[in-house]
Amino acid sequence: MPKVICTLPNASTSINGVAFVTHELGVISEEIGQDQADAFLQISGYLDQADADTPATAPARTTISIKKK
Repeated sequence: MPKVICTLPNASTSINGVAFVTHELGVISEEIGQDQADAFLQISGYLDQADADTPATAPARTTISIKKK
């Protein structure tokens, strides 16, 4: 059964009735059906857990500093 990772910054621990827990890339779902995983993966910011294991597919985290003049 697949799991998906949500990398969106304000992700909840319950999304569309699916439980998620903290993960280094955001939050990761409990095991879900393939149809449900496919639906999540249509949304920007969601990754298949299997793909997230490959560093090239993980989103880059960037720190931005704003300096006042």
